[in-house]
Amino acid sequence: MRWRSNAWFFAFLALGLAACSRATGLLIDDDLLAEEEPDSVTVAITNDNFYDARIHAQYDGGHRYSLGTVAGNGQQAEVMIRWEPRPIIFEIMFIISGAVYLSHPVQALPGDIIEVRLPPNIEASGFFRRVRRG
Repeated sequence: MRWRSNAWFFAFLALGLAACSRATGLLIDDDLLAEEEPDSVTVAITNDNFYDARIHAQYDGGHRYSLGTVAGNGQQAEVMIRWEPRPIIFEIMFIISGAVYLSHPVQALPGDIIEVRLPPNIEASGFFRRVRRG
């Protein structure tokens, strides 16, 4: 009987760890990952804002990629997406407030690392502008 209670304990522990790692990590479609492709761009995100943020990368006239949700207060994430020969715009949507911001266009080459930092006072950053969604 003691073996059975230990098995349940480890099963719940494994389930809890899997849920925690999934909740803090990025949820990304497998077909968007570009780990083995030479024509990829790495996006390194740091969220210094207080709110959790959903982040998308949109190529000008091209594909839109969900980069997932990054928790606030200094949490970080890194995602690889396929490279396209077009500028990238980042869309930030804060979960609690619902505010949406767009970045200035960024040019990237295959193999580049683009660092996106969400400052605590994003309104004054100069890199993001708030947009209204209707």
